Amino acid sequence: NLDKLLQSGAYFENAYCQCAVCAPARTTIRTGTTIERHGIQHNDLIKEYTTTKWFSERVQSLVSLDHVLVQQQGYLSEYYGKWHIPDVLLYSKHDINNNNNNSTQQQQQQNNNLIHYNDYNYQRDEFFFMDDSDGRKNQRYLEHFDEMGLIDRDNIQEGQQYDTYTGYPYTPIQLDSRARHQSPTGTPLTTNRGFEVYEVTQSNVLGQFALSEQYTPSHFTGDVANKALERLTKQSDPFFLTVSFHNPHPPMTPANKHLEYYWNNRDQLALPRTTSLNNSAYFNIVGKIPDYGDSSKLQEWTALYYALIEEIDEEIGVLLQTLGDQVNNTLVIFTSDHGEMLGAHGKREKNTFYEESSKVPLILSWPGKIRPNTKVEEKVSHLDLFATILDYAGASHLDDSDGMSLRRFIEARPTNVDFDEDVVFAGE
Repeated sequence: NLDKLLQSGAYFENAYCQCAVCAPARTTIRTGTTIERHGIQHNDLIKEYTTTKWFSERVQSLVSLDHVLVQQQGYLSEYYGKWHIPDVLLYSKHDINNNNNNSTQQQQQQNNNLIHYNDYNYQRDEFFFMDDSDGRKNQRYLEHFDEMGLIDRDNIQEGQQYDTYTGYPYTPIQLDSRARHQSPTGTPLTTNRGFEVYEVTQSNVLGQFALSEQYTPSHFTGDVANKALERLTKQSDPFFLTVSFHNPHPPMTPANKHLEYYWNNRDQLALPRTTSLNNSAYFNIVGKIPDYGDSSKLQEWTALYYALIEEIDEEIGVLLQTLGDQVNNTLVIFTSDHGEMLGAHGKREKNTFYEESSKVPLILSWPGKIRPNTKVEEKVSHLDLFATILDYAGASHLDDSDGMSLRRFIEARPTNVDFDEDVVFAGE
């Protein structure tokens, strides 16, 4: 499905995030501002920005895509899945000049929430808004089906452990912390159980999810968003729908449906060109956990990662099918907040400016507006998405971001050579 989306529009072969960490990258995407401007330099700052007056004022001054599209252009905004952005961007601003008296928009701001809905109650079959983490949302969804008797958290088999994200069992692979320590079934992943600090993070939870694919975080995000899309396509207001999948991301615990193929062919999966780290200020995980230099174990890990991508691909196919003919009146964007080292240079996770971590997929599709099979070779970043979206929405006059619209590359228009040809990079 992602291949079809790519072929239907423009694919940016060299797109990069501003910073290969969730919150900094996501804040840049949503506001079109540099990290220097928005100040969210690491994940913890999405909550800690309120601790000082000057930092709080900086973050509260940010204008998001939702502020422009909802408050100034009359769009209906809904957001499903992982947020990981300062919570102030969930709410409307009273100082934005707004001449649109659209009733939908007024209803959307009744409780000051800028985003109309961002959650769903399976039991009552209704949407609602609540400032909550994606992890807690998934746990609530699972609890509902557990209470119905369709799944059972306590049904843990010999050798399985509990996933620290969903709270449900999975079967570990060799790189998993508890597998390496040969921990008894159901051992808590905590330092007081003998694990080092670097062994208890989400990156140490690796294996096959014990439940079927319909209970994975990927499916819940896709399913809830699809229900929303079915409703949004039947109303007349323009809408801005964000579907933010947690995966592919630690913990890496795909379901068997998507893992089986890659697992059975894992010995054919590509390996990093190097697992060494020379002349670098970065530290690698191989020095602490030598198993990350083992090719067969890296291929097991890679199988999990590919399966998580497969999960996303399936959910996107369902969303595009629901969008139907309205795809001709919709700008569809696919990207990721960061990459994954996956053993390259002996590293895991993101957090670095190596290619594997900082390079991201970027696809823009809009039949009739963007020519199919367009490939853009220029190096671009997430910084430009804000300006690009406003450009296609006819709202460039409201753009106060730090980026520039990518439409000039998509349409192969003359570019500003002094600006567009400047690239900063580093390498070993």
